[in-house]
Amino acid sequence: MSTAVVIHPDRKAQRVLQRIAAAAVRGAIVTGDLAAALAQNPAIAVVDASLGNDLPARYPQIAWVVVPGDGAVPLDSTRAAALL
Repeated sequence: MSTAVVIHPDRKAQRVLQRIAAAAVRGAIVTGDLAAALAQNPAIAVVDASLGNDLPARYPQIAWVVVPGDGAVPLDSTRAAALL
């Protein structure tokens, strides 16, 4: 089981995130493929908001961090509170 996955649709951002994740979390996986990431059964998932803010409700067994993507509207406070 992977400890963490970082899911972002942009390949350039994935490369940057891979360097950050590798330094911060041993065994972290960075991918743009949501299905592949979920198949890893992560304990923690960091996902770009463009991939869906409904993920925490659909997969409650994963600790989610949903971040606004490029040009995305920031996460509203009610959704942020629901993630806590």
